[in-house]
Amino acid sequence: MPVSEGDNAGIWAQAALICGTTEPAVKLLLSIFLGYPLAFLFRAKIYGKSITLQHLYFASCGIALCYFNYGFDVVHSLGSVFAVYLLLRFQGGTRLSVAVAYIYFMGYLLIGYYMTATDDYDITWTMPHCVLTLRVIGQMQERFFS
Repeated sequence: MPVSEGDNAGIWAQAALICGTTEPAVKLLLSIFLGYPLAFLFRAKIYGKSITLQHLYFASCGIALCYFNYGFDVVHSLGSVFAVYLLLRFQGGTRLSVAVAYIYFMGYLLIGYYMTATDDYDITWTMPHCVLTLRVIGQMQERFFS
């Protein structure tokens, strides 16, 4: 039975009820499917234009999708990307940067897991942050070994 407007439930809550899942799961699936039209739009309108425009397109789409899924918790991802920038800018591919990346990003992720832990499986900001953490550590190692 769909939720009525009087229950203050939005379209995503209604879609979740119809699908028999949670609202964050519906939003995540929609975000994944939105990748295809966004890629088509990029290829049709932005591909081949200036690199700055392409970077702005990808950054704005990524931030918008992250905000759609996790709300203000997007600050965790943005702060981490800024930390990566600073680390690469001032330390480059050094042994210290690899160690700092491991300690900072794994520590931040583990604290995030601890702070958001519940008895159920939740789709929170820690899910994409785990991917970001692994990619950052891999990038630091790649910079160190190359």
